[in-house]
Amino acid sequence: MNGWDMLLPQAIAMWLVISGIVSRVRDNHMWRVKSWQNIITGFCFGIANLTMLLSNELNGVSIGYTLSQMNVVVSTIGGIVILHEHAGERHCKLITGLLLIIGGAIFIGLTK
Repeated sequence: MNGWDMLLPQAIAMWLVISGIVSRVRDNHMWRVKSWQNIITGFCFGIANLTMLLSNELNGVSIGYTLSQMNVVVSTIGGIVILHEHAGERHCKLITGLLLIIGGAIFIGLTK
């Protein structure tokens, strides 16, 4: 069994469970703005999940998973640049951590 075999059943199960939860709520706010924002976020996650599965098939699990985890670097830099988040005193530790993640990904890539 591979990842593709579980993708559709997992999506259907998630939809069924959340539909059951939402149907029992008295004040149903399912179609408000926050719900649509969460739906868009979930759609982006679905695309990322499909991309990771494709990368695992093409590059192997060690490289594919490592590449998918580089999103930590991208999202951290995006949070600092786009959202103007401040690390404060932890700025040095943050940069060191990002460099370690990038270095680890490079070393994993070199071993393959």
